Amino acid sequence: MESGSKFFVAKVDSKKVTVTDGHAELSPLRFTYDSEEFSLPIRLGMANSPGTQDLIVNIISADKRYEVANYKNVFVPTNFDVKDGTRKRFPEFYGALFDKTVEKNRAR
Repeated sequence: MESGSKFFVAKVDSKKVTVTDGHAELSPLRFTYDSEEFSLPIRLGMANSPGTQDLIVNIISADKRYEVANYKNVFVPTNFDVKDGTRKRFPEFYGALFDKTVEKNRAR
């Protein structure tokens, strides 16, 4: 492309897709991105979607913070203390906290 953009295509092996509670789960895709400007156009990836999709993007940068430009940025709360007993059930606790955050901020 004229701007130097790259087109990213991922082929999914249907034998490696797991289905949990009726939702397909894929392994994370990992790649590096070296550019002065970062943008990730996700609309193209949704072209074949018959309905709602979920996309979680983790960006690791040594010196910058990235946020979504055209949607509300939502953060799972992490700045509070929990009881010692919660540590033994942390995956369950965090899963519930994540689900509640998503439900509270779901696009309507």
